[in-house]
Amino acid sequence: MVMLKIGTSDYSNRVIAGSYNINSKEVYKSWNDLNGVEHRDIIRYRTTGSFDMYFPTIAEYEAFNDVLEANRNQDMSVKMAVCDNRTNKVIVKDFYYSFQLTRNRDGSWNDIYERFKVNIQER
Repeated sequence: MVMLKIGTSDYSNRVIAGSYNINSKEVYKSWNDLNGVEHRDIIRYRTTGSFDMYFPTIAEYEAFNDVLEANRNQDMSVKMAVCDNRTNKVIVKDFYYSFQLTRNRDGSWNDIYERFKVNIQER
């Protein structure tokens, strides 16, 4: 299930199908014993990944950006609800995010932002 909610706003329909790569991964401490055998102790799971988004108008992107800014914590993380592909469970956590936009023009010379990749990492 593709899911992206920020605050009360649902942006799942703006995530491009086939690009949703959100998975929980083990955070572990590794150590080698006297025989040189590696051992790993799981500390926790951290959800990370990326997905592509598209907004057909600059105004819709600006509204999305306003929601991000309104929900940003002091440490620059944002509480998001996403679905973990590995467990197929909805996770609501604070995530750091990053993306870069490319401005283009459509056939009528209106400014648009093309498809862009959003990277997230659980705090």
